[in-house]
Amino acid sequence: GNYPIYFGMARGMVDARLARSIAALGARILVLSLILPTRAVGFSAGCLTPASAPPGRTVNQDILVNGVTRSFLLHVPLSYIPTFPVPLIVSHHGWTSNASQDETSSGLSIQSEKHGFIVAYLNGYNDNTHPPTLLGDGGWESWNGGGTVNSTENKKGCTWWSGNSNYCYESCKNRRSKLWTGCDKSGCDWTTCFDSTSFNTAVLDLLEDQYCIDTTREYATGQSNGAIYTFQIGASLSTRLAAIAPISGGFMQGYIQTPSSPLPVLSVTGTEDIIVPANWTIFGGGATSVEGWIYSGISPVFKEWEIANQCEMQDPIHYPTTLDGFQDLYCWGKLCKQKKSCPFAKEVEYPVVRCAWTGGHNYFGNSGRANGHLVWEFLSKFSNPNHLGKGKTLSKTECVHTNLTSEPKMFTAIMAHKFNLTEPIKDMTTVEVERESEKKKVVQQKDAEKIFQQERNFKGYRLNATGGNSSVECPGFHYGNPFFGCLADEEVFTFRIDHFNVGRICAPKRRKGKVGGYRTPNNGCPPPCETFLSRRLFTTCLAAGTNSQERQDYICLLTCDRAMPSTSVDFFADTACPLGSTCVAGLSRFANVGVCLF
Repeated sequence: GNYPIYFGMARGMVDARLARSIAALGARILVLSLILPTRAVGFSAGCLTPASAPPGRTVNQDILVNGVTRSFLLHVPLSYIPTFPVPLIVSHHGWTSNASQDETSSGLSIQSEKHGFIVAYLNGYNDNTHPPTLLGDGGWESWNGGGTVNSTENKKGCTWWSGNSNYCYESCKNRRSKLWTGCDKSGCDWTTCFDSTSFNTAVLDLLEDQYCIDTTREYATGQSNGAIYTFQIGASLSTRLAAIAPISGGFMQGYIQTPSSPLPVLSVTGTEDIIVPANWTIFGGGATSVEGWIYSGISPVFKEWEIANQCEMQDPIHYPTTLDGFQDLYCWGKLCKQKKSCPFAKEVEYPVVRCAWTGGHNYFGNSGRANGHLVWEFLSKFSNPNHLGKGKTLSKTECVHTNLTSEPKMFTAIMAHKFNLTEPIKDMTTVEVERESEKKKVVQQKDAEKIFQQERNFKGYRLNATGGNSSVECPGFHYGNPFFGCLADEEVFTFRIDHFNVGRICAPKRRKGKVGGYRTPNNGCPPPCETFLSRRLFTTCLAAGTNSQERQDYICLLTCDRAMPSTSVDFFADTACPLGSTCVAGLSRFANVGVCLF
C-alpha cells in the first residue's frame, strides 16, 4: 500500500532533479552564448597549460633574444583561465622611460582586469652610458624603428642645431663620424641600433607557448618613441597583428613604412605636442620639434597607410568614441570599408583614424585610465582570423580583419567626470582639473593678488630650502613667475597642459644656444638659483622659432628631474621647483624630465 507513495515521491525527486539539470544546462548555454565569440578564435599552443605567472598581478619576465637578455613586465588578469583564449597587447614606453612607468601611464592593466586580456610591457634596450635623470634608473631605454637610426646626408633626421654625442648608443658606433649620420657631431641617430622587432616577435611567440592566447587578437601600442616603434611594428608585422594604437608619435621624415596587408590604426596626438609634432611647425622644415628632430607628421603617414588599406579615394568622417569631448578629444579618418566573402563578415573595416586632444606630449588626457580606455575601445573591435600563431598565416588573405560584434560598454564624457576618471584626474601631472578646483583657483588668485601688492617690485622667485617650510629668496634670477613680471631679457611663454590648465614661465630668449640634451653644459642659458634641492633643477635650451634658414631663436627653460610616471604627480620634483610652480611632464623628449611652470 505504501509503494505508490514512495514511487510518487521518487518520481517527484527525479522530476525536480531533471528540472534543475535542464535549468542549469540552459543557464550554461545562455552564458556560453553571451561569452563565446561569434567569429573565428585562434587557440595558441599554451592553451590548457597552467599559467606560469600568478593571475591578477604584474611580474618581471626575462627572455634571451639573439644572445642578449631582454626584459618585460607581464600582467595576466585575475579572470584568466588556461582553457579560454584571450587577447594580447604588447606595449612600448617612451624614450628613456621603462615598462613600469608605461604600465602606470598607459592604464592598460586596469582595462586588462575589466576585459580579460593579457598585456606585456616591454623594456627598450639601453646601451647608452648616460643616465636619463638624476633620479632615473641609469639608462636611456629606447626603440629602433621608424627612421630613428637611419639618417643620411640626403635624408636628414635632424637640423644642423640639434645632434650631439650624448645620443650615441654603443650599437650604433659603426655609424659615427659621418655628416648627418650616426650620433656624434652633427649626427641624427638617437636610439639604440639593436633590432626591436626580433624582441617583440620573441615575446609574442613565448606568450603564445605559455598562455592561452587568441592568436587572431594580438595588438600593439606605445607612446612617444614607443609610438614611433608601434607604427614600425605595424608595418613589419601587419599579417600577424589585428590593430595598433600609437600615442603621440610618428615616423621620422623620409622613413615612412606601410603594412603589407591592411591594418587598422588609431593615432592619438595632443594639439600642443612640440616634441613629436603631428603637423608642420615654425621650428624648421616639416614637422620639426623644438629640439631639432624632423618627423613626418601624421598626414603624410596616413596618406601612405590609406593606400595600403585600400581607401585613399574614400572621404574622411568623424570617428566616434565614448570619450568624445573629454579633454576636447575628437577623432576622424577613413573607415576603409570593403566588401568581402568572409566566413564571419560580409563587410570588413581597416580604419585609419587620427585623434586630437588638448594637451602636450603625453598619454591621452594625461590620464592612465582615459588612455587605457580609449586604446582598448579601438583595439578590441578588430580581429585577424588569418593569423594561426607565431606569425604563420592562411594563404588566403582577403579576410585579414573583421569587426567584432561585442562592443565595449558605453562610457560618456559626462561619466568620465562623474565616475570612471575621478582617480586619474587627481593623479594628473598638473594641478587638479576637476571643475571643483576652479573654486580653489579663485581663492588662490585672490591670495596671489595680495602677495602681488606686497611684492610687486620683486623679480625672481623663491625656492624650498630643505624641503620643509623654510624658503630661500632668489631675487634677480631668471625663470620667475610672470605674475610678478619678468626680467628685461625674458619673455612670457605659455604652455597649454590640457583643456583646464595652462602653465607659464619667464623664459630668457637667446640668439645662440646648444639645443636639447640632458644637463647640457654651456648651453647658453643663465643658471638657476642654487639651494640644497636645486641640484634637481637644470636649464634646457629649445627652439622658439626660425627667422630664416640660418637664424634661429631660442628660449631657455628651467627643467626638473622626475621619478614618477608622466601621468602622476611627482611631489619631490614639484618641491624642487620654485614656490608656486609645478614640474610638468609632457614638454620634453626625456620621459623623466619636466618643466617648472607657474
